Amino acid sequence: MKKIFFLILIFSASLFAQRGRLIPNPLKNIPRWARTEFKAHNLDRKYIITFKNYPHFYHGDFNCDNRKDYVLQITEKETGKSGLVFLFGKKTQTISTTYSIIGAGNRIGKAGDDFKWVDKWTLQTDVKCDEIFLSSNKSKNGIVKWDGKSFDFKSTH
Repeated sequence: MKKIFFLILIFSASLFAQRGRLIPNPLKNIPRWARTEFKAHNLDRKYIITFKNYPHFYHGDFNCDNRKDYVLQITEKETGKSGLVFLFGKKTQTISTTYSIIGAGNRIGKAGDDFKWVDKWTLQTDVKCDEIFLSSNKSKNGIVKWDGKSFDFKSTH
């Protein structure tokens, strides 16, 4: 009886197998440079990269220095608060890059310290510095933009 049950179990498992297909890992779509910098700053100790909204990351010049920057969605491990990390492009002859975190426990204007309200994010490229537009189906909308020293959130309605 045990042998028959075991054979039925193996047969049924083979019917429902994914035939060698693996679930794609969205982390691999994030450029190696951005993943390396995230880890080099020990951000992986406090935050995890998340994939709530598509696309999973953006690149652009977010701090107006003519270098390619990346912005990733993150969640603070301890509190579960969502936010963004901006990884700024390296200057020549520098060892590491700088970064800025908004949300994920770090308050930014009327956007607050938790971006769970964000349903959609888009890149705005028709301005001097690239900006991120955050929107919600239920509540606030606004633009995250560089003010020359740090990021600011301007509500739009």
